[in-house]
Amino acid sequence: MIFTKGEIEILGLCALCKDLPVETGGISEQEAIEVLLLYGLLRKSRSGLSVRVSDKGYDYLQSLGFDFQRDKAYLGKSKALYRRLETAKITKFFLKSGADVFKKEIVKEGMNNVFIPSFTFRRKSFSNPLGATQLCGFYYLRNTMFVPYFISKDNYGIHTEIEELTFSSKVFLQGHKPTVLFTTNGDISDVLKISQNQPVKKDKVNTNSFYEAIEKFRVPVAFITLDSNGLDVINIISVDNYREKLAKLILREDYATSELIDSDGINIKTNENLVIGFDSNTERMKRVIKNSKNTTHIVLLPFQLCAMQNYLKGKNARLHTIEVDAVEKLLKIDGRKFMISNKPFKNGKGEYAYVPHDKY
Repeated sequence: MIFTKGEIEILGLCALCKDLPVETGGISEQEAIEVLLLYGLLRKSRSGLSVRVSDKGYDYLQSLGFDFQRDKAYLGKSKALYRRLETAKITKFFLKSGADVFKKEIVKEGMNNVFIPSFTFRRKSFSNPLGATQLCGFYYLRNTMFVPYFISKDNYGIHTEIEELTFSSKVFLQGHKPTVLFTTNGDISDVLKISQNQPVKKDKVNTNSFYEAIEKFRVPVAFITLDSNGLDVINIISVDNYREKLAKLILREDYATSELIDSDGINIKTNENLVIGFDSNTERMKRVIKNSKNTTHIVLLPFQLCAMQNYLKGKNARLHTIEVDAVEKLLKIDGRKFMISNKPFKNGKGEYAYVPHDKY
């Protein structure tokens, strides 16, 4: 039997993250984990919250040409473990988006479709450029850099100035334009709701809730889910100037630039503003509605509609939905299935990865 590319990627991902959550969020990942557990390359942790690479698994990865540092410390059920699992969920999310998550450092060239988890920097013994920030890493595309945060139900809030000062440094930006991503478990309603939880007091330090941070950050903020819907959103909002492009395609000859900075365009015949709301940034939508004399039209993806209806109830707005396939066609995006690959794995030398027997 030959391992698939997806199975080896999951094994490598677990070695990278040290602990991989039991709740994988996808059938294909769960099947890969079951196969790797069956052959002893992964093992269940004592906490029951994760799977970890076994000694046999590390030896096997090394035989394939991979070099992962073995985890020396078992965290147990602790804040540190939960933080590790949160970052692992986000790292797996970007792996499924097609990103390279295995780079060990930022390089000035080739930083396109690359996700570098925050622990890559924190594990360096000689420095920790991220300090006490809560960001979970950096997702680099051609011109954009997404900075994801995982919002726990019980959190200490966020220091937006410190966070933005860190990810806006030249060391991390590398010429990219940053966008902040807020996420957690569940659907988009859960992400928005949990983001509004008031922070737990810690050492008398005042922080903002994540939802309040929308107004504090000087860069775009989007809310996404760590599932196929979230992957669709990332695939769309990663297109340069996607909001302006879609507004022009929707309004056609009736399009004009709006005086409202948060609006994506205005219909010159009706004087009604248009908002492309795929970022689920309800505060941006509310600002346009508040400052518009006429009805504001907000375009959403179908899985965002219910949540936005609740947040914009009673507002002078009309909500419209457009299918993901239609958006991808308009923006000329190649559709992706966001499943781990079931093609046979080959290493850099073109060798297949056979299921280990007596040697391992």
